Amino acid sequence: MRNIFLISILMLLVSGCGLFSDDPTDDPFDISITESFEMEFPFDASALCPPGQDCSTTPMPSPKPIDLPDVQIPIPIDILAATGSDELKEIAGRLKKVEIESVEYELVNNTLNINSPEFQIYVGPVASTQISGAGTVQLITIPSAPPKTSEKGTAIPKAESLPVASDLFKSLKFSAIGYVDEDVEKGELFPPQGGTTYKLKFNLRFTANPIDQF
Repeated sequence: MRNIFLISILMLLVSGCGLFSDDPTDDPFDISITESFEMEFPFDASALCPPGQDCSTTPMPSPKPIDLPDVQIPIPIDILAATGSDELKEIAGRLKKVEIESVEYELVNNTLNINSPEFQIYVGPVASTQISGAGTVQLITIPSAPPKTSEKGTAIPKAESLPVASDLFKSLKFSAIGYVDEDVEKGELFPPQGGTTYKLKFNLRFTANPIDQF
């Protein structure tokens, strides 16, 4: 049976347009598709409780700065499974590059009694569980939001991380690691309580060359 690659070639030869890449440096027979997938990072303020502290007490303004433990939340992502795309599966072995079109975020179910922490997203090899792991880079930061509010927006990826991220996405499996580095300043509420969920939607453009199979 003729597959998507042969069909794409015929369309290109007949129409001379449509599936050509917009990038003049690309091969004229490149084809691109856009796919999206979502992920969620549940966050509970109890993860910020310093060792030995009772964080079930009534929150009060802190008389001094308090160091809080860092929080890392790794989630392994299988892009083929997450998108459920047969079209992506068809071109998976011939990907040339993967580009981030946008990353949308939303803060939901926010019961935090403090400003939501800045939530950094790192990406790395699928086995990575720590931001210090080899091949792991910071990709985006979700900004802080006021207590008990819902926020949404579009995060701007770090330009210097895009080449590494593209290679990771080309493998179609990677680890996304949510990272929080939060401290309490003098006068801020302690202990932090409540929780929230950081929701992300990645919109990616996958480029492959159908000629590579022949």
